[in-house]
Amino acid sequence: MENSGALVSVRRILLLSDYGDDGFAHAAILGAIYRTFPNALVNTISHSITPLAVREAAFTLAYAAPEFPEGTIFCVLVDPDSEADLGCIAAESVNGLHFVAPNNGVLTFALDALGCRAVYLIEGTTRAASGFRGRDALAPVAARLACGDALERIGVKVTDWARLSEPIQRAGPGWVAGEIALRSAVGDLFSTITEDLLKQAGLAVGDKVLIQIADRSLSATLVRSYHDVPLGACLCRVNYQGFLELAIHGGNLTQVIEQPMSKLVEIRASRY
Repeated sequence: MENSGALVSVRRILLLSDYGDDGFAHAAILGAIYRTFPNALVNTISHSITPLAVREAAFTLAYAAPEFPEGTIFCVLVDPDSEADLGCIAAESVNGLHFVAPNNGVLTFALDALGCRAVYLIEGTTRAASGFRGRDALAPVAARLACGDALERIGVKVTDWARLSEPIQRAGPGWVAGEIALRSAVGDLFSTITEDLLKQAGLAVGDKVLIQIADRSLSATLVRSYHDVPLGACLCRVNYQGFLELAIHGGNLTQVIEQPMSKLVEIRASRY
């Protein structure tokens, strides 16, 4: 893209993919961005999303996006094959963040949380038009936005775009249910269970609870801090974003519960 020589405000691009940290795909995305805008500033949220896991990517984006300032551009590259090939979209949140992604629902949770100002369908981005949409469509569009191009010039404004099903969030007397949304590098699990759901269920700090994920049951304590339980003990705590986190103090919960992502999690007070 030609630069007229006028000063432009450079916006940072954040990449989110299931490509892994090495190899051709990651390099191809960077090359496409720098060919379009050589002065682009590019960073990474993660390249370690479970392969083809759109829902995991959607939760990751929803957690990460609010931490960044107005004008940041998120380029989401988790793009599994689908019979319903709906192309790619670009979007803006109410607080001025920009998103470029496949039209597969991956923006659902972030735009719901932040508020959606507008969504644009990027023309010519079906699989028939490109064999590698991350390189040929998404990365160049992110680069155009980074050097000041307007969303109105990127695509056609739409009101109907692909959405994922709502996160599981339920509560009753002495119990709450949600789904596993994220995992940390040290094996902690982040759920969709909110502090408000815990209050609805009558669950409070200090309660002994039973965690059920798939066929695994674990006894735990609802606490404020990891250090409120001994090393090796299982715990639940509300994190700084208001969601329930599951962990083993000094341990790795994902070594106990295999492939936990997107699975139903139920928390029940031991007194029930």
